[in-house]
Amino acid sequence: MRRLLLFVIFLAVILGGLWLGGETLLARMIRQNMQDQAMLQLQDVTPLRDPGRFGVRGAQLTIDSDGRKITLPELTVWAPLSRLNSLHLSLPPRIELAVLDQPQEIGLDDAGASVTVAPLNGMAIRQATAHSGPVTLGGQPLAEAADLDVSLSRLGYAVPRGAATSYDVKIDLQKADPRVLTPVEIPEGTLSITGAGRVWLDRILTPETLQSGRHPLPVGFRTDGMHISFADLDLRLMGRVLRDASGYAEGEVMIYTADAPAILDLAVQQNLLKPGAAQMIGKALQQLSDDTPDTQSESERTLADTGLNAGRVAQPDLDPMHFPKPAEGELRLPLTFKGGKTMLGPLPLGPAPLFAQAEGA
Repeated sequence: MRRLLLFVIFLAVILGGLWLGGETLLARMIRQNMQDQAMLQLQDVTPLRDPGRFGVRGAQLTIDSDGRKITLPELTVWAPLSRLNSLHLSLPPRIELAVLDQPQEIGLDDAGASVTVAPLNGMAIRQATAHSGPVTLGGQPLAEAADLDVSLSRLGYAVPRGAATSYDVKIDLQKADPRVLTPVEIPEGTLSITGAGRVWLDRILTPETLQSGRHPLPVGFRTDGMHISFADLDLRLMGRVLRDASGYAEGEVMIYTADAPAILDLAVQQNLLKPGAAQMIGKALQQLSDDTPDTQSESERTLADTGLNAGRVAQPDLDPMHFPKPAEGELRLPLTFKGGKTMLGPLPLGPAPLFAQAEGA
């Protein structure tokens, strides 16, 4: 028993020395690396010295890029000793944001972020999260809460051209006030966005690819339910959109809403539509919803028609997307992107959005 006790004490001393020495070495390395960073300035960095955590505490971090400067009076970066591949960031309650030398204070409540990497998979980012309670900008309430969760997922069989990896994304933005962000006069009300989806990227997310001049870019996305509300207006989105060979969006997004009349009334109040035109559009939208069949999504048909599924094994959780019937009193409106064009049913709305592409692509 005495030998066992001595061994335990010896092991504790060794591990404690590694912990203390490791934090000191990490703080020294960060200070040295900061000297070569033109965009980053850090006044001081010290070991965290928090049992159960391995990390550092920084003071007065400034990030200066393209006329935008962010200043954090303090921050803490740490990893639990039981899971050193999971990095956590604790943010201060006040951050200063300066755009073109015009400073604004961002207020945060219990804000933080985390990144978990896979050491055996090229340090690929396996999960990333960010969260905050009430957020203010210049003393004005900006949002009640914000949460973002990004997790690495398997590709499955129905993948767009050029996809190298995929991530499942969950977003929860509560009661954001867009009027705080823009001088443009918009109706009074708060914006909430809640839902989940999947994003396909052309390169896997790693610290190396994020720091390179060629960042991972999206080649498609899918959502089975994204709820958006503004003031008393609500709508739900479902769909899948891919990048076509020319870089344009191609696919279909179904819009479900019971508030089409209220949206048209709002457009009339904002002088965007005349009352007579709003009535005609309302009838046309109702007819379009009635005529929309329960079909396979446009992007799924594209995958089948072009043979993009070749060589993939079908997964039971990735069956072709079908859009459910609208609820009683609800409209179902198909927004289609094809051939570089955007269509609401048979009505052309303009060019399709372009996916971001690498320079020279």
